[in-house]
Amino acid sequence: MFDPQFYLAALPEMVLHACAQRLDCTPVVQLQIADGSVFELCDVLQITPGWLGVAYHRDGTCTGADFIFVPHSIVTRVDVSLQQAAARRLGFRHAQTTRN
Repeated sequence: MFDPQFYLAALPEMVLHACAQRLDCTPVVQLQIADGSVFELCDVLQITPGWLGVAYHRDGTCTGADFIFVPHSIVTRVDVSLQQAAARRLGFRHAQTTRN
């Protein structure tokens, strides 16, 4: 099970470290839950011992108006891929991790 420490430290640290190794990087993080739904994350907004609140991309945008709140126990997979910034402008924590 993915716990709060994963979202607070491991995931952001891994994404920042991976992007630091590339000159042109937009990280894309997808969260899959037990019912098979997949959400492309903009940012992790809130974490408690029992649940996670995230903003997610809808229709290729991140307006900050689309949120999901899920218990940690139903997250089955977290995928991270590094895309070229020229091809993919928005990604996970894009304000902090992409380069202009």
